[in-house]
Amino acid sequence: MAALTAAREGLAAFVPALANGGFESPAVTSYRVGPMTYDWMFNGLSGVQKNGSVFGAPAAPEGTQTALITSKNGSQGELSQTIRFAEGAYKVAFQAARRDFGGQVAFDVYYDTTLLASFSPSNKTAFAAFETPIFTAAAGNHTIRFVTTNASGDNTAFLDGIVVQQAMPPADRTQLQVKYDAIAAEGLNEAAYTAGSWSALQTALNSAAAALADEASTQKQVDAALSALTAARAGLVAEPPAAAKPGVPVLSSDNGYDTGLLDGDYKISMNLWYGENATIFKLYENDMLIDTQRLASASPAAQTAFTSISGRADGTYLYRAELINAKGATSSEVLTVTVKDAKPGKPVLSANNWDGDGSYDVAMNLWWGTNGSAYRLFENGVLIDTKPLTPGTPSAQAATTAVSGRTPGTYEYRAELANAAGATTSDTLIVQVTK
Repeated sequence: MAALTAAREGLAAFVPALANGGFESPAVTSYRVGPMTYDWMFNGLSGVQKNGSVFGAPAAPEGTQTALITSKNGSQGELSQTIRFAEGAYKVAFQAARRDFGGQVAFDVYYDTTLLASFSPSNKTAFAAFETPIFTAAAGNHTIRFVTTNASGDNTAFLDGIVVQQAMPPADRTQLQVKYDAIAAEGLNEAAYTAGSWSALQTALNSAAAALADEASTQKQVDAALSALTAARAGLVAEPPAAAKPGVPVLSSDNGYDTGLLDGDYKISMNLWYGENATIFKLYENDMLIDTQRLASASPAAQTAFTSISGRADGTYLYRAELINAKGATSSEVLTVTVKDAKPGKPVLSANNWDGDGSYDVAMNLWWGTNGSAYRLFENGVLIDTKPLTPGTPSAQAATTAVSGRTPGTYEYRAELANAAGATTSDTLIVQVTK
């Protein structure tokens, strides 16, 4: 261990010594135990050994010497030091290993007569790091003790790098939990409050939930979460009072009008032409909620909302809108949207092998239709080319594959256009190589 001295075969400072073996100030977060040469106490079954001694200890992590404590035939080794604590929370950190002789060693670490933790290092070839749980110390002199506990046998532990560290006590989450539960129990109606103030409350609730769930949250973080949650709840701003629940919304779709194709990309429009306004719009697809939007209320003016739909496969989709305000909710009639052009249109292949040799281009063209995002070309059933494509439905798409080195024979080509909804295959193109 660092700075271990041979004098009195005592342990030297595990950490830089402080005046009178005490702590400099509560602001310091790590305290080293005072010099062992005059502050540490050993009984007859504890002491110091050097690297290469007959004890066969692993190399010291710091310096050339380590402390040792032995349990022999039920008699226990002990080393201890009394130091001055400032009031606060602490833990004891150290490194330990066991001797490659005798049985498995076990020892306890105490703060005065309070057991902090029990340890049983198993590594015989290297030191491992250990630490006690956090404990609370009263101001004044207190003793840190390491005591073996084996009931029989000859068992030895080696110790190094003992540090008493100031620690943060577990955060008190009581008030935050009470506030969080109280808000949850209110059953607040989102539609009754402005979008900005409601969003701020949700952010504060999420932060509070994270602080409550995280055992590593500090008191400062918990207090900040409580302050933010209290402010967000107090900052809720009520929407102008509604006279009645919203009017009936009407849904429409531009599918077939936007591209001339009943493809899987379209827009659903909600219109409330006149009536009591809503503050929340919800859209359901096949009875599953797929979109929620906040709306500005300006009764009896019209309200609109739009939802973009993409990547739908061929099939039938049922849409229903719900408008909500503080007085209640109103649903639209169901809108049916049919998708039958989701997959790419059918590509057409051609080749320019007019001279019949083994070098030519195979061209793919999609003249009009739902575009693909990938092009694949197969030769005699084997994939020979893949290219990404940029969709621009319903514009044309094209791709070309250069073929070379083909010997005389018959070659069959088939192209495939693919997008999220599936793939479409061309007719087979036959190319004869004659020379």
